[in-house]
Amino acid sequence: CTATAADTEGQPLTIDITYNDAASPPLAAGLYAVVATVNDPRYQGQTAASITVLPATLTVTPDPISVAPGDPEPTYTYTVTGFQGNETAATAAGYLPPACTSPYTAQTSISSSPLTITCSGGSALNYTFDTTATAALTITATATAITSLTMTPIAPNPTAQFGDTVMLKAV
Repeated sequence: CTATAADTEGQPLTIDITYNDAASPPLAAGLYAVVATVNDPRYQGQTAASITVLPATLTVTPDPISVAPGDPEPTYTYTVTGFQGNETAATAAGYLPPACTSPYTAQTSISSSPLTITCSGGSALNYTFDTTATAALTITATATAITSLTMTPIAPNPTAQFGDTVMLKAV
């Protein structure tokens, strides 16, 4: 990498900059030794410092889900945002996806709804994962349609008449 400065008379000076002895600026997160060297026959000089390139943050947001009572545990989905440049989950080096879950099971009662979906984990070179976002898993009652009904009176009144109180047994 090269920078340009000016001397006290306004004449340009070329300055060569290296990062861990490489001419290209760093793209990966990490600590780098930076050396700036004046590249001019009239002047000479050099200075060193260090810079830290911090990883970018990927934000994981779980998607809300609705299930019916007794449904099996759903497949949890999420969105990851914050990739840099043209990177995606498919192209980011070392990408391992996060996982999302909730306390829902097929035995969870509707009175427990809504439940919280949380995510954890995930890794990729040059990134950290923010998994603090949550979403709701809602257990929604569904109406059951009765398509036919057969009623048979049972004892003690097998000869019930219209208007009589009877006990019914579901079949």
